[in-house]
Amino acid sequence: FVGFQSMTVPELSLETKEIRQGNWPFLKRVPMGFSSGGAVTLNHAVLRLATDMSLWWLQALNGIFAPRRHMLLVHTMLDRALPARILSCENCIPTAWKPASDFDAFASQVSTESLTFWCENIGIIPLPLSDVLPGAF
Repeated sequence: FVGFQSMTVPELSLETKEIRQGNWPFLKRVPMGFSSGGAVTLNHAVLRLATDMSLWWLQALNGIFAPRRHMLLVHTMLDRALPARILSCENCIPTAWKPASDFDAFASQVSTESLTFWCENIGIIPLPLSDVLPGAF
């Protein structure tokens, strides 16, 4: 479990096409396809013991073990104790890794690493209301 400074998820879209049914004068939009996954980018501070991103990148790069993973990305509430929403990313594989950020040595910036991975499917896992709001039924 690692906290991230920022997270970028793809926009999921639905492709539609206008068709005319029979001799009806009006056009109707029907769904033709949809995007269910895409590229997700995670950024967090470079930590001495946090090597998960680099190890996953090396697994995919060298073809060792099983580099495809399922991930749960948790949005937490302001107190950071309770989850507000959970995104499920299925069959993910890393596509880009940046081990440190570009910055000036004379500035007081924190170095961040970035990992971009492709996932086949992104879904939202609904949370029970009682877990989100204590005392609710």
